[in-house]
Amino acid sequence: MPPLKEAGNNEKVLSVRERMEQHRKVEPCRSCHQIMDPIGLALENFDAIGRARTMDNGLPIDPVATMYDGTKLDGIVGVRKAIMDHSESFINNFTERLTAYSLGRVLDYRDMPTVRSIAHDAAKNNNRFSSFVMAIVKNPAFQMTKNPESQNDK
Repeated sequence: MPPLKEAGNNEKVLSVRERMEQHRKVEPCRSCHQIMDPIGLALENFDAIGRARTMDNGLPIDPVATMYDGTKLDGIVGVRKAIMDHSESFINNFTERLTAYSLGRVLDYRDMPTVRSIAHDAAKNNNRFSSFVMAIVKNPAFQMTKNPESQNDK
């Protein structure tokens, strides 16, 4: 994957949006970036540690973007609305990522019944974070996971 092009000597300084637009023109970058860039651009009013900002490299930030499905995003409010409108996809993705992290490995198709079960159990308690954690901890896949460090000690 090619890196983002930085401004050289005497070249115009580009905004993050302009650099991302250049990056998206090239495959295979375009196929993924067309999905994830709009969310990042809509959240660009926040720096790396979450402080609000209006400028980036001396250029004004434009937090308006359009998702791959045509959903308009206008800053954080637009992202929140998009997540709420796609809540099932968000919950499924969140459950998969949390499960993978908890198991310490990449999931595959054989794990999907477990993921669906965890999401189903959490939904019974209004999708509270603690419900996801408890459903994962109670799941046999988590309980039977071996610690690789303890295996090396033997």
